[in-house]
Amino acid sequence: MAISPQVLGERIELAREAASKTQAELAAAVGVDRTAISKITSGTRKISALELAALAKFLGRPLPWFLSDSPAPVVARRQSVVGDRPSTLAAELAAEDLAADVEQLRALGVLPAAPHARLVGTFDEIEDVEDASAAARTARKTAGFGSDALGPMADVLDDFGLYVTTVVAGEAVDGVMLPQEGFAITVINADQSPGRRRFTAAHELGHYLFDDTYAAEAISGSTSDRERLVNAFAAEFLLPLDAVRSRWAGQLEGATADLQRIREEAIWLSSTYRMSWSGILARLGEAGLVDDQQARALQPNPTLAELQSYGRQPEEDLCDGDLSAAVSRAALDAYRDGLIGPSRASEILRGAGGELPPPRDPGRNDFRADFYA
Repeated sequence: MAISPQVLGERIELAREAASKTQAELAAAVGVDRTAISKITSGTRKISALELAALAKFLGRPLPWFLSDSPAPVVARRQSVVGDRPSTLAAELAAEDLAADVEQLRALGVLPAAPHARLVGTFDEIEDVEDASAAARTARKTAGFGSDALGPMADVLDDFGLYVTTVVAGEAVDGVMLPQEGFAITVINADQSPGRRRFTAAHELGHYLFDDTYAAEAISGSTSDRERLVNAFAAEFLLPLDAVRSRWAGQLEGATADLQRIREEAIWLSSTYRMSWSGILARLGEAGLVDDQQARALQPNPTLAELQSYGRQPEEDLCDGDLSAAVSRAALDAYRDGLIGPSRASEILRGAGGELPPPRDPGRNDFRADFYA
């Protein structure tokens, strides 16, 4: 069904704000005066196909996006600060884009249901920190992680049906999640520190598995009970307390646990489990292995020399431009099977695919590839 001029105008205005463009800049790009843009965005003036195509190109949005409703009425987000609306909108639009990509790839049969998506909504009421931590242990056990360190978070989330991409958003937003039927999308702010990015991803996984329909005002790290419980899930999912206690028992039992030895083992945990230093100190406190005075003395972040001596330099993930590997593979499969054209494949891959591989059947002329070019 065609959308109304009012809805189209709202979509144009949303894209303009996300791109930090003025109405005057839009008018110049399209070749009309500014009052025409004002009327278009208010729905009182129709826009021609050529004008819409020029506008879409200028704003960096795919043309079909302007002609469709948002895939969900609410995009849930957690913010660090309030006020940077363009960056927040950019994150929300990135979630919409990826949701549309996943829907198409699922419809084409190249993106199967995630193996552990069945966990979503299966947990009983999460009433306290222990409930949340137990849920994290269940998720780890189901995915076969046990107490081991997790690999790249995008791969971890893929297996639960939570597909991820990243944007650069300053301090505007930590993470965005867009729940869908059978899967969900999360967008992580790549401007966060590496450890914080992984924590945000685990936090979004907690909300997703708990099947939360939570308000856009929910702020990560706030004192709200729900956020506190989801933070507990994230901490246990990234670094189980059993792993902390096991390392302590194996390395420090019977030894003189002076502050330097504690620091060395904490550095090993931080680099191995790829968790922020503040997160590690919090976990040590929760495990009853350091007191407040020791935690304060340990606060200075590890130096590169310390990481090389007692741990390892962690490999960053969830960097700017990162995309779910499951989505990337599905897009390449769809292209190589002639289900989508090269321009659509490059669009889904966010330009990260470089030169596309050859189709499996170069002579195939599937009308769907032309339609999805």
